[in-house]
Amino acid sequence: MNKSRTPIVYVLSAPRPNRYTHEEPNTLALMQYGQVKYLIPRGISPEFNPEVSAKMLQEGLKQYDPAIDYLTTVGGSYFGAFMMGWILALLSEPSITWLRFERDRMGDGSRSNSSGSYWPVTMHMDELLIELTE
Repeated sequence: MNKSRTPIVYVLSAPRPNRYTHEEPNTLALMQYGQVKYLIPRGISPEFNPEVSAKMLQEGLKQYDPAIDYLTTVGGSYFGAFMMGWILALLSEPSITWLRFERDRMGDGSRSNSSGSYWPVTMHMDELLIELTE
């Protein structure tokens, strides 16, 4: 545990622009949790490059501290998120805190495609306990 450093938000991969609007995803909301670190650069897909991606994840997660750091994806890959959890389990990390994205509600009750908030969810892998944290 290293509470003397700034928390890091480990993002699975650098996000790509929206395929319809070509706008870059707004990741400013992640910065409230800490310094943002992308583990896999844009253009490398864990599904198509599993060996390369696994090595990047292993290297990138070496400094991960479950007491202060966060994990998330911005869009991204379910397979890559699974790989990230698997690598942390192999490193015997007792817990992870995942930042889940919740899209804002519009006045008509529908969900926004352009805004939302991140919420921490802690999973204690040694106890198989999941708790919502704020």
